[in-house]
Amino acid sequence: MLGAGVQQPATPKRLPALYLSCRGVPGESPRPLPLMARLIEASEDIRALVFITTNGESHATQLRCTRSDETLVVELQLLLEELGHAAAFHQSHDGLLTRLAAQLFVESPPCIVEVCLGSGMTAGQYRRLGESLCRWRERQVMLICVDQVPDDVDPQLYRSPYDPYWRGLLSQWVEERNWIEALSGSALCTTPSLSSSEQTLVSDNTLCLLHAAFGLGGLRAPERLFGFDLDDNQRALSGYGWMS
Repeated sequence: MLGAGVQQPATPKRLPALYLSCRGVPGESPRPLPLMARLIEASEDIRALVFITTNGESHATQLRCTRSDETLVVELQLLLEELGHAAAFHQSHDGLLTRLAAQLFVESPPCIVEVCLGSGMTAGQYRRLGESLCRWRERQVMLICVDQVPDDVDPQLYRSPYDPYWRGLLSQWVEERNWIEALSGSALCTTPSLSSSEQTLVSDNTLCLLHAAFGLGGLRAPERLFGFDLDDNQRALSGYGWMS
């Protein structure tokens, strides 16, 4: 039993995990009130920013960062190898992400890393990657899935995160996981099983990133839905936030 004067160690505070749908390319100028100012306390010290993207034209996973000697990069390479992804390293990342970081933060984090996922994996593989990275949120690493939507996409075909379809799909995934967890504790089920959605091969970029983000959020429903305009040319940023 602890004495009255003994304090228990504080539980590490998690940074949010985000899924962002970015329609168009953000401009160079930072915003007067960056999005992260609404979600993260000013006192939070962000060690690094990891953007998770996908390349629908390649099955290869790539790891991109301007600093090849960064400890975080080495850790990411080892993690990806453990999950069966031999990630090629490139000493650069998409300029879009640098501009996006300027829109999100008052000051960009000291280290920005991009994990560009290959296509053609199962939903379960994308989720496991997200789950493996989920604990990094307690290490002051900001994890953001970025779904870049081209400017020329037909507005009638673009489903933003506000669309009931995506929200209903996320609710379905949560219900499936709840059933699996309930059955795994039953005498009728001695080994854990995968849901039908986890066994599905995924080729759609949005679905790839949503599955990864679902893993980042601990396989739970997001607590926040947000969005804002980037400029006057109908460029917008919207998405989900897992806050706890």
